[in-house]
Amino acid sequence: MSDPTIRAILSQLRGRRYRFSPGLSYVVGRDTPGLYALWVGCCCLYVGMSVHIGKRLHQHLARQHNHRLETYLKGFTGNIEVTVAPVTNPANLRSLEDEAILALRPRTNKAIPKAG
Repeated sequence: MSDPTIRAILSQLRGRRYRFSPGLSYVVGRDTPGLYALWVGCCCLYVGMSVHIGKRLHQHLARQHNHRLETYLKGFTGNIEVTVAPVTNPANLRSLEDEAILALRPRTNKAIPKAG
């Protein structure tokens, strides 16, 4: 993955934050591909990717398959924020997500990729 691409993605994921709520549709379209990060304060909780970011964020609001993330979401209700990084080429999502996880070190991702 090109360094400028991941730098731009990380800049967006560390950038403007939005309240994690059902009104997220104004942030990113329901069918926009890309990455997202969930935050509480300066702590990154989770990094994810989807070819439909808006839909995926709504799924996080409705239910969790990740119990550690669910614990944070319940414990910090109203204080969770989200950042998004839309991408133009969804074929690269998995490798971009791996690099973002390595850089942001989220607390609740189940699998942490190996560097290199």
